[in-house]
Amino acid sequence: MKTLFKTLLPLILVLCLSTSCGGSSSDSDDISNLTYSETVSALTTEGLTTYTKGKSLGDSHSAMVGNAPTSEDAEDSQVKLTSFIDDFETYTNHLATIETYSDATFNPTSSSLNNSPSSSLFKYSVGSIGIDAGSSLQEVHETLSTKKAECDELYDAIPGPTDSGYSVANFDAAKALYDTCYSELVSMAGEAGLELVVVQGGGSVTGGATAGAVFLYVAGAGATLVSAPGILAVVVGGVIGSKVASAIYSFCTSSSDAELRTKFVSTGNYCAAASAQGTTDSPMAMNITGGTGTLEIFVEGYAPIVVENVTITSGHTTTINVTPVALDDVTDESSDDINNASDNATTTDEESEAESCDDIVSIAATNSPSDPGPYENVSVTATVVPAISGCSITYSIVGTDDYAASGTPTTDSSGQISFTIPGGASDVFDVVEVTESSSGVSTTLTYIF
Repeated sequence: MKTLFKTLLPLILVLCLSTSCGGSSSDSDDISNLTYSETVSALTTEGLTTYTKGKSLGDSHSAMVGNAPTSEDAEDSQVKLTSFIDDFETYTNHLATIETYSDATFNPTSSSLNNSPSSSLFKYSVGSIGIDAGSSLQEVHETLSTKKAECDELYDAIPGPTDSGYSVANFDAAKALYDTCYSELVSMAGEAGLELVVVQGGGSVTGGATAGAVFLYVAGAGATLVSAPGILAVVVGGVIGSKVASAIYSFCTSSSDAELRTKFVSTGNYCAAASAQGTTDSPMAMNITGGTGTLEIFVEGYAPIVVENVTITSGHTTTINVTPVALDDVTDESSDDINNASDNATTTDEESEAESCDDIVSIAATNSPSDPGPYENVSVTATVVPAISGCSITYSIVGTDDYAASGTPTTDSSGQISFTIPGGASDVFDVVEVTESSSGVSTTLTYIF
C-alpha cells in the first residue's frame, strides 16, 4: 500500500486554496471591511501562525497513520481521526486566508478584497493543487470528512457494558466494523497521495540555527521520492531585537491542473508548500527539492515580504536576505514601499558544506519500494543534508506485528546509510525512526504493507 507518512525535522505542508475551508483564526470574508494598513497587519498576524497550525496537522496525521486500530481502544482511535480531520480543515483554511490577504497586500489596485483569492503567494497553484487526476486538497478533505462521518456512525454504534443487549460478541463485531472504517480512511489518504513531513532541529546554516519547519505534500501514486534536496535559508535584517519570524515557500513544476504532485517527486508535475518558523537573530532554513517557487516572509511587527522566482538547487544553500517595513510605518498609501521591500530582496547561492556532523541541517528518509506489498522486503535509505561522511545514525523499527529492530551505522561519502526491513503481513504498519546523533536531526518514516 501507499507510503503514508514521512517525518524530517523542520516542518513543511502542501496547500489548499479554497476559501470555503473552515477553522482559520481570521475571517477572509470580512477583508473588504479592512483598510490597507489593517490588511497588512492581519496578514502578518495570520502568517506567523503557520508553523503552529502546520505542526498540529503534522502531529495529528502522524498519530492517525501510526495507530493500529485493532489493538487500540475505539475511543483513542476516534480521537486521532477527529484531530486529523479538524487540523486538516484548519490548515487549509489558514492558507486560503493568507492567499486572500496576500493578494490584497501586494496587488491592492487589482484585488477585489471580498472575492476569491487570485495568485499572489501561490501564483501557479491557485485552484490547482491536485491529487492524481487533479482533484484539489479541499476535495480530498471533503472526501475524507465524508468517510469520517461514516466512521462516526460506526463508533456510536459500538455498545457499552450498560447498553441494552450488550454482549462481548456484539461489542467485538461492532468494533471490528469501526476498525475497518478507520483503516479504510487512512488508506484513502495514502492512495490520494496525501503525505506530511515534520522536520525539527538541526545544525547551523549560514551562521545560525535552523528553524522548525512543517511540510505537507500531495504525491501522485507511484511517485519516486528524492533524498537530496537543497537548503533555503531566510535572513531578516533591519529589525530591532529578536522577533518571531516565519516563511512559506510554494513550488509548482507546472501550471497544469493535472497530476500535481509533491515536492520530493523526481518525475512528473507537482505542487507543494513548505513553512518554517524561527527568530530574526538566526536564519530560518528548510530543505527543498530543486525548483523555482515563491517565498513569503512574515516578521513580528513588520509587513510581509514576497520574493518570486526563488530557485533552489539540490545540494546548494540558497540564502534570501530581506529588510521588511515596520508595521508602525505602514499607511493606506504604503503599498509601493511594501512592494519595494520585496523587490529589494537579495539572493545568494552556494554549494552546501558541513565541516562536522554538528552542521547537519536535516535528514531525509525514503523507502523502496514506495508501495510495499505483503511480505515484500523494504530498503530504507537516509541522507543527511549537507552530505558528510562518518556521522552516526541511529535507527529503530517497530511494527504493529510486534517486529522490532535497531542499528547505528555511519554515513558514507554521500551522507547516506541504508538498511533492509523484512516484509510484513497485509495491513501491518511499520514506524521507522532515524536520528543523526550529533545534530539531533531526526526523521520518521511510516508505511503499510
